[in-house]
Amino acid sequence: MSLFSFRRLATGTIIGCMAMTLCTGCPGGGGEPGAPGAGGSGASVAVPERAPVATEPTLTFNFGSTEAKVYELTGLDLSGKDKEKGCKARTGRIAAMQNAVYFYKDDKPIHMMKATINGETISDLTDVGEGKAIYALACNGKAVLFRNQENQMQVYDGTKLATGGEWTSENMIGVPNGGEFYWLHSHTLKAATLEGTALTNERDVFDMDTIENLKDGSWAPETVIGDTIYLSSRIKKEIDGKKKDVATLIAVDKQGKELLRFEGYGDMPRDWAITDNYVIASASKGQFRVFDRASGKVLGEAEIAMRPFALCTLKGNDVLVFDDRAHKIFRIDF
Repeated sequence: MSLFSFRRLATGTIIGCMAMTLCTGCPGGGGEPGAPGAGGSGASVAVPERAPVATEPTLTFNFGSTEAKVYELTGLDLSGKDKEKGCKARTGRIAAMQNAVYFYKDDKPIHMMKATINGETISDLTDVGEGKAIYALACNGKAVLFRNQENQMQVYDGTKLATGGEWTSENMIGVPNGGEFYWLHSHTLKAATLEGTALTNERDVFDMDTIENLKDGSWAPETVIGDTIYLSSRIKKEIDGKKKDVATLIAVDKQGKELLRFEGYGDMPRDWAITDNYVIASASKGQFRVFDRASGKVLGEAEIAMRPFALCTLKGNDVLVFDDRAHKIFRIDF
């Protein structure tokens, strides 16, 4: 059933609204971490006013007292059924840069693709080049990096593709607005600057083996905002008598000191998005749990007609979501 069909049934199934602080040494109450429990109905944070959108949303849902709007990006067929109007998308990550979205096409070998975003439409599908792994994609807003069949780093500036040195890591991420690239090598978090087609000025940020809260998990970088680094992992926890791998995101400073902890889902967790004001956890059944990025408070969560697989922040509090079942890309204005 399409999302348009679901919209006639409901505008989003609200699971609950909460406002409990998730911070170092302060996990949530009983049940799954962060699950509905301790009050906070109607919670919200002050965010900049968004310009009006003329397009009617595909569906809407609430988290706390805030309404989120979901828009399907139309114009290309990403299911592979109409190859003249698109391709079959199969990607572990998506990225946004210069009014375009980047993702992998299901092919042998896979190919990095670019589609122009114009409001709620995508068009001008461009084949950037051959790739090797659906998670090998990093972007800092000025360059898209991915891995080719020869394990070389491909550097695309939105117009030209160039080949660099050996690909570094599948967990590489780029800092927005042309910042450094971060990746995990063994247990050391590293960073470097992209100059041309080379990662230069490589440095060790910190060794996770020396930091108590990090040495027992398999942490990977998600993004860096100012002096705060966001790392994600799956942490084993007992929930209702069963051990589950709970998606967990922590905010740390540049020395690795934990500042805040956000606990996502234990059942089929998917990707994270970190926006100007929110941290957003997702799960395979269309669940979204929304936190206040500044305080760690859970603002609310919802379950909608979507299977989120990969997320990325487009701008502000707008997030792109790749639905790997519908083979569609949506924008959620949180």
